[in-house]
Formats: sequence, structure tokens, C-alpha cells
Amino acid sequence: MSEINGYSLSRQWFDFVLENGRKARPIHGILYLWIVEKANRLAWAKEFQLPTDEACAACCAADRETILKAIKDLEKWGFIKIIQESKNRFTARWVSLLHPKKSDAKPEAKPEAISVGMPDALPPATPTNNKPKTIKPKKEKEEHLFKDSMYANFDHFKAKFQNTEWVNADLKYYHESFMDWSASKSSKRVDWIATVRSGMRKDQKEGKLKLSKNNASIKTREIETPWIQSAK
Repeated sequence: MSEINGYSLSRQWFDFVLENGRKARPIHGILYLWIVEKANRLAWAKEFQLPTDEACAACCAADRETILKAIKDLEKWGFIKIIQESKNRFTARWVSLLHPKKSDAKPEAKPEAISVGMPDALPPATPTNNKPKTIKPKKEKEEHLFKDSMYANFDHFKAKFQNTEWVNADLKYYHESFMDWSASKSSKRVDWIATVRSGMRKDQKEGKLKLSKNNASIKTREIETPWIQSAK
């Protein structure tokens, strides 16, 4: 292994991302930079412990499964090597940093420049009054599971309820409840935000609206399937 340092490791990561942008996600980048930082703090130890809870905290990730999957991806791509897996959630796995080989995946070929003879004089530009077209984002038109929608990402989901009457609702609770319900019942919708909003409105009418911890003032109970079905 060549001399190891934070600069060479971060550079090889961004080289990989530029060649394989469709594979990498933000969680992979922040996790890898944390692993590099941890190795640096340990004087570039060849092997060191990588606790999952510590990685979650460093990456601001609430979901352990997301971190575990990202660790597996980094190993598969050759950035780290898992020396020993954790035996349970109270023990840490042992890993080591690697200098991955150049990716076999070739970047998309750029079109070759074609030499074209230029005319002696260019015709004058034709004035136009056409205004640039505004490209509107495409709306999801087909029914799909909640996990397959853009709102499976909690940040996107939360943004849809900012500055609305539902801003004080426990959005994390409703996000996870509808995610689980959709997966368990294989239930598909075209507009999941409308479905969630309808469910919260029904809870509010029945005095069962789940509020965030900072705004909870009434007792609530778990969401039951019937009120979700009525949100069709």
C-alpha cells in the first residue's frame, strides 16, 4: 500500500464517484470520510474498530440499516476490508482502510469533436419573441409502493409538510407507519402525500393525531389499518 493520508484517500473517493456516480450516494461519502477521520485519529492503525452506533452519530443517520448497507458497499467497492464482523449490537466490527484499484467501470464515452468547415460569413440571427419554456417536474402518475416513491426519503417527506397545518404532527411517526403499512399490505398509491394527509386529518377529527414530542398535548395510540384504508 502506498503512503496513506487523508488527501490521497479523499481524492481516490472522488475519482470513484466521478466514474461511478450512479452507484454512490451521499451516505457513502460521509461514512467513508468518517472512517478516514477515525483512522487518522488512531495514527493510521492498520486495523481498528468501527461501531455502528458511533458511525450513525457521525453521519447524522438515524437508521442503522442504512449505515450497515453503506459499510457493505464500501467493502464491495474496495475502500475498506471487514476483518471481523460484530457478534451483536454491543460489539464493534474490525475494519482496515484500503487503496482500491482503479474501477473497472469505464466512464461514459464523450462524443468526439467533429471538424466542420465554417462559412465565410454567418447569416444574421433571426430575432425571436419566444420566451424560454418553463420545465415543470414530472408528477408521478402510476401507483407505486411508498418505499418506491421519492417520499421514502424522510427529508423530502418532511419538506412537503413545512409551513402547513401539519407542521406540529409527529412526521417521523407517520412516515414510518405508512412505509410499514404499504410494505406489509403491498398497498400502492399515486399520491402518497395526499394519502398521508388524509390519514392525519382523520386522526385529528377523532382526537388521535400523533404530535411531535415537543408539541404533544394529548394521548395517542398506534395507527390502525382501517383509517389508512379509508384514505384511498
